[in-house]
Amino acid sequence: MNGKEFKHSLFFNGKISSDKGLKVLVISDIHGNYKYLDKIREDVDLIIVCGDLTDFGTRIQASKIITKLKKLCENILAIPGNCDKYDVNKYLEEIDVSIHMRFKKISDYVFFGLGGSSITPFNTVQEFSEEEIFKNLNEVYVKLPKSEKKVLVTHSPPYQTKVDITLSKVHAGSKAIRKFLEKKRDIYICFCGHIHEARGYDYIGGTLVINPGNIYRGYVLINLDEKKFIFKKV
Repeated sequence: MNGKEFKHSLFFNGKISSDKGLKVLVISDIHGNYKYLDKIREDVDLIIVCGDLTDFGTRIQASKIITKLKKLCENILAIPGNCDKYDVNKYLEEIDVSIHMRFKKISDYVFFGLGGSSITPFNTVQEFSEEEIFKNLNEVYVKLPKSEKKVLVTHSPPYQTKVDITLSKVHAGSKAIRKFLEKKRDIYICFCGHIHEARGYDYIGGTLVINPGNIYRGYVLINLDEKKFIFKKV
């Protein structure tokens, strides 16, 4: 699965089957690798970035990433990752693309997010305890409009899924995110990243969970209305 293009069963000939619906490009773990973004040629309504725009970089590096992405699509939503310094958070807020600890409504959807990761062995910049993650997710959730389809964007994937398995076969996702999805059964989709090699998708109850992998492996195109998606290489 790693580094290869593969299709969800609801796709036909590698294309979204309908011209209708909100078409989204989901990308994660760019880590300052600008050159890969130049290879993407897609016509979408929205880009979602699931964190780690930089490799321990600042707003300067993040702005270069956003500038390149805006050449593809002006509409961007993003969260920081554990390898983004805190002034990346401020930059994303200033340009009004951040959904870290906040939400935005687009069409029939409400997007909300949580950046950073659960605790890692590497002592990276933005790491949080499972208790903090669960608390922060719930604080945002209670503010969401009740009637809209809810799309969650996190950097860490939920624990013990197909999208949190490391090369050493360890589940390295967040237990709090999994617990949140199990309790809040109205989350339409969860997009995540962080575990580069765990490119793929899974389900927690009725919630579709997608990890596009890092930029080296590619990105995801999805028609949100139809829940049809494809993993593509750069």
